[in-house]
Amino acid sequence: QQAPIQLGDWLQNIFQELWKAVEEILQPHQLQPAGIRARHTRDMTLIERGCLVVLGEDGPNVSMVLGLEPTSSYEYTVSVTFWPPKDTYLPGKIQLSILNDEDQAVLEAQTTDDNEKIEMKLKGETGDRFAVRMSVEDVSMTEYFVLP
Repeated sequence: QQAPIQLGDWLQNIFQELWKAVEEILQPHQLQPAGIRARHTRDMTLIERGCLVVLGEDGPNVSMVLGLEPTSSYEYTVSVTFWPPKDTYLPGKIQLSILNDEDQAVLEAQTTDDNEKIEMKLKGETGDRFAVRMSVEDVSMTEYFVLP
């Protein structure tokens, strides 16, 4: 298992190279209707970053946007949204999972050929660990995170 991404770094505007501003990875038409932007709520800020995920050498590509929103000094709402990187719809048959700290799925979805996006949300507290897994056939990618 790889080292988890410390989301506390994001609150300090420190981002791993893989995680880009959403404007760099999403298409212009995906930015407007979704309202993808940093926004302020109750003196706290929603931070969103995205990365392009390639599942295998010839596998489908998916843009993943992770949003981190503090709801108190130790509680957070996390949104994970999957977008097609070039087409209008996500590639079909991709299994998407949010895993708890024991690698057990707590949220799951599977793309179909007519999904424009899929969004999953979870809540957690400081120190909570979770992972996002994307898989298609026998290829998978898992990214681990720790809440600040």
